[in-house]
Amino acid sequence: MILTSEMVRDLWDHMCSHVGTSIVDKQDDGMMQLIARALDSMGVLDHDSFLNHYATTIGTTIYVPFVIGGQEVSFLNQICLCVHEHQHAVQYLKSRDKFILEYFVDSARRAAYEVEALRSNLEMMQFIIGGIPPMTSDAYADGLMFYACTDEDIVVSKRALASIEKTVRQGGVTNITSRVAIQFLREWNS
Repeated sequence: MILTSEMVRDLWDHMCSHVGTSIVDKQDDGMMQLIARALDSMGVLDHDSFLNHYATTIGTTIYVPFVIGGQEVSFLNQICLCVHEHQHAVQYLKSRDKFILEYFVDSARRAAYEVEALRSNLEMMQFIIGGIPPMTSDAYADGLMFYACTDEDIVVSKRALASIEKTVRQGGVTNITSRVAIQFLREWNS
């Protein structure tokens, strides 16, 4: 599948319409600036990394650190991020306050929510490039240390992602956001 800027922009628009989300430029948002300073002062993640390298979803607002369809982030990564962040919005819409409380207070639940969203990344890679690069699941789980997850959370996440990866490699697609995105991309390419 050939990925284009237009395809990426159209997918983000479609997912926003389907889930009911809005997109905000992360670097220009005052609340994101405050969160970046707080995370930096707590030693969780440095200010510039948070603002420049991580998309963030709060409720149904997705804060992105790049121009959608732009060249600074690969189109594959932009598609994976789109579906991943929309999965977080779906998680929020399912239980609202419970999701917010669990995500911010309980590292094990935060890891579980991230694993569910990371499943979307794996599903999109399998669909778009026909496979999942070696060590992707381990790298994703290791990245949870930047989400203030414990070593135990990361070990559990590695096991979960390894199991998910086996299913995804066999064609399994379970996340609703992945299904919507895959259907959209199939239609876009036909």
